[in-house]
Amino acid sequence: MADRGEQYENYGSTAVNDVACLQALSRRIHFGKFVAEAKFLAETEKFTDLIQREDIDGIMREITNEAVEKQVLHRLELKARTYGTDPSDDPKDPNKDPKIKINVSAVVAMYKV
Repeated sequence: MADRGEQYENYGSTAVNDVACLQALSRRIHFGKFVAEAKFLAETEKFTDLIQREDIDGIMREITNEAVEKQVLHRLELKARTYGTDPSDDPKDPNKDPKIKINVSAVVAMYKV
């Protein structure tokens, strides 16, 4: 089928997907805000000191749980591999090497701070 170029009928579905992405991003930001607030309330003195010293790296170290971050990145890598592979490639067939269509490392790198 030939490329028909820009079509007005695609705008609606694109807008719906854009809204879904923005909502997911908003949820992620708000959850992060609530987690940071809870950690601040649990150790107010430590965080107040870091804030007054403008120690951004120190604040990030305190609000980041490295074990959870590694687990999330590992799950992201697995999902990128899974969804980046053609499902018609049979992974059980030793004569066929499933081709990954995306750069998994680049996807994971986008999520690292």
